[in-house]
Amino acid sequence: MSINSNPWDALKNERCPRIWLIQEDKHILIQWESITHITASADFLTLTFDCEYGLVTITAAESLQELFEELQLEQIRMIDGRKLKVKIQFSGK
Repeated sequence: MSINSNPWDALKNERCPRIWLIQEDKHILIQWESITHITASADFLTLTFDCEYGLVTITAAESLQELFEELQLEQIRMIDGRKLKVKIQFSGK
Protein backbone atom coordinates (compact mmCIF):
# COMPACT_ATOMS: atom_id res chain seq x y z
CA MET A 1 0.00 0.00 0.00
CA SER A 2 1.16 3.54 -0.63
CA ILE A 3 2.16 6.01 2.04
CA ASN A 4 -1.35 7.48 2.08
CA SER A 5 -4.30 5.50 3.41
CA ASN A 6 -5.72 4.55 0.00
CA PRO A 7 -6.12 0.83 -0.72
CA TRP A 8 -4.41 1.38 -4.07
CA ASP A 9 -1.01 2.58 -5.17
CA ALA A 10 -0.34 5.02 -8.00
CA LEU A 11 2.90 5.95 -9.71
CA LYS A 12 2.89 9.66 -10.44
CA ASN A 13 4.15 10.50 -13.93
CA GLU A 14 4.78 6.81 -14.67
CA ARG A 15 2.81 3.91 -16.10
CA CYS A 16 2.98 0.20 -15.32
CA PRO A 17 2.09 -2.23 -18.11
CA ARG A 18 -0.34 -4.04 -15.78
CA ILE A 19 -2.44 -3.40 -12.68
CA TRP A 20 -1.79 -5.79 -9.81
CA LEU A 21 -5.17 -6.68 -8.29
CA ILE A 22 -4.87 -8.40 -4.93
CA GLN A 23 -7.77 -10.56 -3.81
CA GLU A 24 -8.25 -12.76 -0.75
CA ASP A 25 -7.51 -15.96 -2.67
CA LYS A 26 -5.32 -14.84 -5.61
CA HIS A 27 -3.34 -12.13 -7.36
CA ILE A 28 -4.32 -10.95 -10.84
CA LEU A 29 -2.37 -8.83 -13.35
CA ILE A 30 -4.63 -6.82 -15.66
CA GLN A 31 -3.20 -5.39 -18.89
CA TRP A 32 -3.93 -1.69 -19.40
CA GLU A 33 -4.70 -2.32 -23.06
CA SER A 34 -7.59 -4.61 -22.10
CA ILE A 35 -9.29 -2.10 -19.77
CA THR A 36 -12.36 -0.49 -21.33
CA HIS A 37 -15.67 1.03 -20.30
CA ILE A 38 -14.52 2.58 -17.01
CA THR A 39 -17.53 4.03 -15.21
CA ALA A 40 -18.26 5.46 -11.78
CA SER A 41 -21.49 6.04 -9.93
CA ALA A 42 -22.51 9.67 -9.35
CA ASP A 43 -21.23 9.48 -5.74
CA PHE A 44 -18.01 7.64 -6.78
CA LEU A 45 -18.73 4.78 -4.35
CA THR A 46 -18.76 2.24 -7.20
CA LEU A 47 -16.34 1.84 -10.12
CA THR A 48 -16.64 -0.69 -12.92
CA PHE A 49 -14.51 -1.61 -15.91
CA ASP A 50 -14.18 -4.39 -18.45
CA CYS A 51 -10.88 -6.22 -18.89
CA GLU A 52 -9.53 -9.50 -20.24
CA TYR A 53 -10.97 -11.35 -17.22
CA GLY A 54 -14.48 -9.89 -17.42
CA LEU A 55 -16.37 -7.16 -15.59
CA VAL A 56 -14.61 -5.79 -12.49
CA THR A 57 -16.73 -3.95 -9.90
CA ILE A 58 -15.10 -2.06 -7.03
CA THR A 59 -17.21 -0.62 -4.20
CA ALA A 60 -16.23 1.31 -1.09
CA ALA A 61 -17.78 3.24 1.79
CA GLU A 62 -15.72 6.33 0.85
CA SER A 63 -15.33 8.10 -2.49
CA LEU A 64 -13.26 6.39 -5.17
CA GLN A 65 -12.95 9.58 -7.23
CA GLU A 66 -9.16 9.68 -6.81
CA LEU A 67 -8.90 6.07 -8.01
CA PHE A 68 -11.13 6.95 -10.99
CA GLU A 69 -8.89 9.89 -11.89
CA GLU A 70 -5.73 7.80 -11.56
CA LEU A 71 -7.28 5.11 -13.77
CA GLN A 72 -7.94 7.83 -16.33
CA LEU A 73 -4.22 8.70 -16.29
CA GLU A 74 -3.19 5.00 -16.29
CA GLN A 75 -1.10 5.54 -13.17
CA ILE A 76 -2.47 2.73 -11.00
CA ARG A 77 0.12 0.11 -10.04
CA MET A 78 -1.86 -1.93 -7.50
CA ILE A 79 -5.37 -2.23 -6.07
CA ASP A 80 -5.75 -4.05 -2.76
CA GLY A 81 -9.07 -5.86 -3.08
CA ARG A 82 -8.76 -7.07 0.50
CA LYS A 83 -9.49 -3.51 1.63
CA LEU A 84 -12.17 -2.76 -0.98
CA LYS A 85 -15.07 -4.85 -2.14
CA VAL A 86 -13.96 -6.20 -5.53
CA LYS A 87 -16.11 -8.52 -7.60
CA ILE A 88 -15.04 -10.00 -10.92
CA GLN A 89 -17.72 -11.39 -13.20
CA PHE A 90 -15.47 -13.65 -15.23
CA SER A 91 -16.16 -13.83 -18.95
CA GLY A 92 -16.32 -17.17 -20.73
CA LYS A 93 -13.24 -16.44 -22.87
